[in-house]
Amino acid sequence: MIERGLEALERITGKRPRGYRSPSWELSQSTFGLLEEYGFDYDASQLGADRPYWVRDGERTTQLVEIPSAWELTDSGHFMMVPSHGLPGGKAPSHVEEIWREDFNGMYEEGGDVCYVLTMHPQIIGRHHRLRMLERIIQHITPHDGIWIAQMSEIADDFRRRAEASNS
Repeated sequence: MIERGLEALERITGKRPRGYRSPSWELSQSTFGLLEEYGFDYDASQLGADRPYWVRDGERTTQLVEIPSAWELTDSGHFMMVPSHGLPGGKAPSHVEEIWREDFNGMYEEGGDVCYVLTMHPQIIGRHHRLRMLERIIQHITPHDGIWIAQMSEIADDFRRRAEASNS
């Protein structure tokens, strides 16, 4: 599946993806080994941290950079309706906006190399009322000093540069 996916993406975009996010953030015991085998630079499937770090595969530290997210910073957890999976959906954008804004505020106050990663799906965030909320979040974030809006590949590259500099 990985080979077919990589071929399709490269054929359509002309580029090979550098990173991976597993569907629903579900990983198998072989995920990280496969990502390394196929030359991925980073993963974005783990939760529970606010800063990038080296992925651990059992006892081994890999060469994959983890760019973590948080469940509360995904649109699906708030808006998608799948009662059988515990997703009631239908939250008001104002409720989600408060969560996303305050999470950003807390990370900004913490300072350092924290990573505020929103996870969004076009079919979920792409409704007019939700896009307006996203626009307000962006307008709240961008005036802050020192903010860097970046692609995950840029974050992984920056993490690697910093790690290399600290080891020299």
